[in-house]
Parts: sequence; structure tokens; C-alpha cells
Amino acid sequence: MAAKSGVTGRGSEQCLRNRSRSSKRGSSDGQKRAVVTPLISQGLVWWKIRCVEGKGSGTMRQKVSQIGNPDFEGLPKEVSSGGLLLKARAGLFSGRRNSTRMTNNTGDRTNADGSLVPYRAKQGPPILRFLVVASCYGGWMLLKNWIRILIGREPDSDKRGLFVWRFLWQYVLHLTGLRPIRKITCLGLKSEGAGSQALDIMNAMNFARSSGLTYVHTPFTFIQHADRPMEEWVTAWETLFNLGAGEAVFEGDRREVVSYCHSVAALELCLGWSHRRDELAQSFRAMIPEFRRKYYLNKSPRTTDEVTVAVHIRRGDSTADNPHYFTSNETVLGTITAVKSLLETHKLNYRIRVYSQGNRSDFPELSLPDVEFFLDVDAIWTMEQLIEADVLVMAKGYFSYYAALISDGIKIYEPIDWAPGLPDDNWIPRLSDGSFDCAVFERQLSVLIQAKAVDATFAVGSDRQRPSA
Repeated sequence: MAAKSGVTGRGSEQCLRNRSRSSKRGSSDGQKRAVVTPLISQGLVWWKIRCVEGKGSGTMRQKVSQIGNPDFEGLPKEVSSGGLLLKARAGLFSGRRNSTRMTNNTGDRTNADGSLVPYRAKQGPPILRFLVVASCYGGWMLLKNWIRILIGREPDSDKRGLFVWRFLWQYVLHLTGLRPIRKITCLGLKSEGAGSQALDIMNAMNFARSSGLTYVHTPFTFIQHADRPMEEWVTAWETLFNLGAGEAVFEGDRREVVSYCHSVAALELCLGWSHRRDELAQSFRAMIPEFRRKYYLNKSPRTTDEVTVAVHIRRGDSTADNPHYFTSNETVLGTITAVKSLLETHKLNYRIRVYSQGNRSDFPELSLPDVEFFLDVDAIWTMEQLIEADVLVMAKGYFSYYAALISDGIKIYEPIDWAPGLPDDNWIPRLSDGSFDCAVFERQLSVLIQAKAVDATFAVGSDRQRPSA
């Protein structure tokens, strides 16, 4: 359903909110936990945030950093669990105190006089630190589960400790050269929706090819917000995205295979990508046409005489109390009004459709002529409509983000702190009042009109050549 589809990424976003709250707990709360040394406890926090969960405060930024601006340093601290992630980036990975500052995405630093100093990553200490912290965290998780079993309680069901040990052993073998990592897959994070999991797979493909590894595809097994039996739900999304087309299938042999979505930071560190994320961003942009080709292998692009405008509004888990993911009706109204005005100025036929969840009474400001509402409709159909629209007004979430990546139409988005970069400079930002650069929109609209004219001419020519029955 559109509402459910509009909240993809809910799992990672909920983790972000939970960790932000947990980072503000008092010392008394920490005293109730098992006693470990400060070094290990800090290491466990860093490992949990950066290497094991791969979600929450780092995930939104991690995904988008690889498909847009790879610079993590400019993000606000409140998005990184009280600054822990920035400290990990500046301290744990650098191998020394942060006496210099990052100045660009390539890792160059500046001296006190402002001169650039090329950054040389010290791989030894960070990797050793990674192995130590990973061992501590994995051992701690397994010990907790053994204790739970001994006292008659169920073991922790998230199995993160098992993932740590499994991947840790693979990294040890890789770093020693005994059994290098040769394949990447994406086992999927069950807390995530369709758009988020699709982006994980796309990033895994990009990482594998950039690293000279083989990507092996793992079909979806569980996706949040299901509106039908899970097997039918995941099969429908697998068929829609079609990301596994032409890829080898993961058959379960994990000796040389690592799951990308469970160990992004660890993979980057071990394979030497920690300070080369700009290259990953560039290679991802180069792969977008391939993702589009995969999507259209089992379907054809839709052509219309009118200009179709799809407006995606995120509701459900997104409320006005959470501005990171909420867009007000007033902002949407400003965007729709501006788009309508420009289309009418050019005397174009158009259709504006709003996709969201809830009731019409939730959108009183948007009760405008020529605006249709599709609330709580099928999520897969909604995704198709967003992709095929000539103009896509995006919501804050990975559902809209994936649609925009595949779409070749005009994209209008709202800049947000967890998505600092974009894969395409042609995406048009809008302000909090819904306004945007009309001149840029009109230039893209002119290209769109010309493309529609070509499509119409081609369609007429095809009809004339079609033999009569």
C-alpha cells in the first residue's frame, strides 16, 4: 500500500531514533550493565554502530554517501548518535589525534598554514583495532546468549554476534591471504522496506565491481510492510526491481562470500575503501543506467500525451514531530501550485496524482482542482507510477529515492540532513515553503516536451507500418 510503501527504511530510521535516545542516558543506566573496561565498552559501541548493524545513524548516510556526496564530516552531530560516529571516523580510523581537518572528499588535509597535505591511511592500526573490537563484541554477544540459555531464557534473536564471528573469521583469512574474499552478496535486513533493501543490493553490486569481486545475488526473503503473504510479497518486489537479472545466485556457501549490508564499514576498511568513497560514488552513478536496464527487462516504459505529475507524501510513521522524515501539507501545496502554474503557462495537458496513506481529511490544503488522490493503494503499483511519472515530487525516504534513481523524468526533492548527496545534478531541490528554481524546471520541461514529441512521432510511424488484420 502506498502508505506502507512510503515508509520504507522504517527499521533503520527507528534504530536512529532509539540510538539517539540511548546516547543521552545517564551514568546510572550504564552502571546496571555488565562491567567491562572503558576501552572495550567504547569499542563495542563503535563496532555496533559502524560494523555490525550497518543501520541507524550510519545507514542513511552510508547508503547515500555511496550514491552521492561521500563526505561524512559535514553532517550534524545529532544524526550520528551524539557524535559517536564522527569520533569513530576522526579518531579510530585515523590512528592519531584529529590535529588536522578534512578539506575534501579525497582525504586531503591541511596544515596550520593552509597548505594541503596528502592523506596516507595507516592500514595496520585500524585493522588491528577492528579485529580486536570485533572479537570483543562478538564474544560479548555470544557470552550473553550462553548466559540467557543457562538461566532458562531465550537467546538473543537478532544473531548479530553470530554475524560478527562469521565475518570476523572471513576477514582474518582475507587479511592473512589464506582465503581472500572473492564474492559479495546482500542477505537483506529484515527491519527494512523495499526501497531500502533495493538500495542495499545496488550498493553491494557497485562495491563488488569496484573492488574486482563477484556479486552473487540473494533474492529477497523478508520485506517490511507486507500486504499479502510474505512469499508473494517478496516475489513481487523481486520481479519488479529485477536486480538479480544476469547475476549469479548465492547458493549458501559462505566461505568466500560476505554480506555487504551487515558489514559495510568492515569491508571498506579491509579492502582499502575507507578513504576512497568518492570513487564509489562515481562508480555508482555510472551504474544507474544498468539498474534502469534491469528494471525494464521485463516491462516497457509508459508513454502518455499528457504530462503526469506524481506527488509522494510520507505519512504513517512520519509525523510533524519528526521533521527528518515529515513534509507538511503546506510545503507540498507550494510545490504543486508552482508545478501547476508552470504547466499551465506552457499550455500543457497534465495530470497530478498524490500517493500517500490516510484519509482525504488529512490533506485539506491539497483539495485542488485536477489533483487526484491514491491513498493506501498497492505499494508495487505505486512504485511503478512514481517511476513512470514525467515529474516526480519526492518524499523523504528510500521508496521515493529508488523511484527517482530509475525514473528519467524531472525530480523535485527536499534536502535532508541524512541525504547530503545526490547521484544526479539535475535533481531539483525545493525549499521549506515548497518553492524551487522555476528556470531549471522549465529547462528540463522543455527537454521533456521534445522527448514526448519524438515518442508520439515514433508511435504514429509504427502504427502506419503495422499490417492490417
